[in-house]
Amino acid sequence: MRKVLVFSRSDESMKAYLTRAAALLNILRNDRDLMDEHPEISGMSTAEIKEFEEYLCRLIRPEVEKAAFLAARKASILDYKEVIANMSLASVMEVFHKFNDSSVVSVPGGHSFDAFIGNIIKSSVREAFMEKTGLKKHQLDKANRVRKARSYAAASKHVCPEEVTIDEIYEAQKYISRAVPISVESIKEVLEYMETEVYYDGLEDFEIEDESDPYKGLEDQETKAQLHEAFMQMRAPQRYIFLKRFLSGEDRSTYKQLAKETKLIELCKEDPVCMRNLTRGDLTIARPKGNTVESEEYKDVVYVKIDFLDYLFRDALKRMKKFVTDNGLLLTDMEGWLNDWIYEEMAQF
Repeated sequence: MRKVLVFSRSDESMKAYLTRAAALLNILRNDRDLMDEHPEISGMSTAEIKEFEEYLCRLIRPEVEKAAFLAARKASILDYKEVIANMSLASVMEVFHKFNDSSVVSVPGGHSFDAFIGNIIKSSVREAFMEKTGLKKHQLDKANRVRKARSYAAASKHVCPEEVTIDEIYEAQKYISRAVPISVESIKEVLEYMETEVYYDGLEDFEIEDESDPYKGLEDQETKAQLHEAFMQMRAPQRYIFLKRFLSGEDRSTYKQLAKETKLIELCKEDPVCMRNLTRGDLTIARPKGNTVESEEYKDVVYVKIDFLDYLFRDALKRMKKFVTDNGLLLTDMEGWLNDWIYEEMAQF
């Protein structure tokens, strides 16, 4: 292959190279009359073009596989990570020539490659999820609406999603969609098949995307950055508590589980206000299991006062709602990326 087309880390960044390569690939795929205007690809044969595409595929494979692994882990379908990676790689290569296309992208410096492939990865995960669970597209669509309505009701009532009733889910639908509401009976059915061996909440952001438009949703990046800035105004223990309470599935912690977490206690010790709310004593954690409740007893342990945890979480939730209001957003505006943002913020602890 032509040396000028080979990536050299000493000469340019990966992002800069992929942007340059995508522009050249766009000419090779869609406007070969312009080939002679670009010395790097002037006079390329069909065999050379194929070699160039295969080189690009090998180059981006590690990035796509990494993103696919993270998405599969988040969706609790790690056994499908290779399927997701292969589907994603094929889809990314189909639209690779659009990466940071100047006719589409107006962001100075262009977007990162991770952002470019994000929606494609989500679509691949959803396809794999449908294959694994046997659920159909219309079932997943209904489940997604029910999940959104339940999340809205939970945020409005300041409770966990599991505490929201079916009637409250039904009523909340009008705030998250203009579609005809799903009936109470249908909601019951949806909640039943959402309880599959694969935890559905882990897939909450993986809605069907248009793979021909890899930039869909990137306008939210600025909002995410603003939200991060507002979030950083909170105390570190408060941020940690908020995130742990907002994680989905088995990752979500109760107040009592959080109270004795080593990480949270360490964060509190570094904050003068939070440190005053550490206490020592006995702590009982009740865990529902089937029709019974199992309890764990901890004797003479250091933990954070439960009332203080509740105050910090509700205050954080209030601040987040204010951010949404101040920026003229709706809760549904954040549905496509909020869970990703939560995991990104948690990774910093």
